[in-house]
Amino acid sequence: LHGYLTLAEKLWQHGHPFAQAWNFGPADDDVRTVSWIVDRLACAWGDRAGWQHDGNQAALHEAHWLKLDTSKARQLLGWQPRWDLQTALHHTVAWHQAWLRHDDMRAVCLQQIQQYMLSAPVAATPV
Repeated sequence: LHGYLTLAEKLWQHGHPFAQAWNFGPADDDVRTVSWIVDRLACAWGDRAGWQHDGNQAALHEAHWLKLDTSKARQLLGWQPRWDLQTALHHTVAWHQAWLRHDDMRAVCLQQIQQYMLSAPVAATPV
């Protein structure tokens, strides 16, 4: 979301030169497989959460690595992720658990936004 807000600001200020396709995603050294992500989500969820593959190889049509080239956003927008993948997954789980507890989701969102904005960007990977 931060990348899109940064882009919106550039579009407002400079218009046409920024009206193009952009990719926002994790740092290059934070790209992981789907199974790695699901393992970490289950661990962060706690409560003995888990998952298992159903063994249907025909259903596996997704690429092994899903990676976005974010170099243009980093170079031209000055954007880079503020959270590493592990931190983003932790906050995603925390948000969903708060929702399931019927917490005040406005307060949860505002707290997570504040935590995000106060965090330093992830160290830039050379382009």
